[in-house]
Amino acid sequence: MYHEIIAPLVEETDHGFYAGFGFSGWTAFITHPGAAKKLFSKTDLFPKRNMPQTRKETIFGKFVMEPNLVFLPHGPQWKEQRSVLNPAFHRSMPVQLFGELSQKLFNQIEKDEIGSLPIDVLDIMTRWTLDAIGIAGFDFDFNAITEKDNDWVTRYDNIMKASGSPLFMLFPFLDGPALRFLFPKRRKVHNELDNLLEKLQEIITYKREILASNIDGKSTTNKNINEKDLLTLMLEAA
Repeated sequence: MYHEIIAPLVEETDHGFYAGFGFSGWTAFITHPGAAKKLFSKTDLFPKRNMPQTRKETIFGKFVMEPNLVFLPHGPQWKEQRSVLNPAFHRSMPVQLFGELSQKLFNQIEKDEIGSLPIDVLDIMTRWTLDAIGIAGFDFDFNAITEKDNDWVTRYDNIMKASGSPLFMLFPFLDGPALRFLFPKRRKVHNELDNLLEKLQEIITYKREILASNIDGKSTTNKNINEKDLLTLMLEAA
């Protein structure tokens, strides 16, 4: 709908704003880079709003909400997270990783062509992105490029689809613990999300243990600093 209806109308305006219904209700969306830069840099003029607590126990809330720098209002906790994240993002530049993943992508496309399978560009690029986020973010390989139907990829896809469900977006209380039993499929996705979050916590705990056991206390991996995953860099900076 955005590309067919909203985008053409927005392009006719000078401001590039449009209103839409999102996770937190009616929201003003920005499409012009200049306006976006001002919004993010002028935090005193455009403070973040607190995400509704009614969404905290929803799939969307459990997956991406607090404590998360993106959704945290500016304050001590936001500054604390930013002080750790900012150096990590400046130090991480995994060019080699992206090159290896791109080669893996092309190899998979060639295999699909040999097998006379149609190439779904959106699907395979989404899988490439998932692998890039997993490895560059926290050193976890979803292996989505070559195994698009493996357990972790399927789990992630189910979570992403469920998080944008219109019914639970409009009525988040239905996704809470009290009424979740009414929706068996939804409850199953919650279990899948719990499994994913547990896996991520295992990775964090493992890396912390390695960092604590190191004599120099500076590294959890032998990779070049530019190729280290963001989680490692954040733990080293904390």
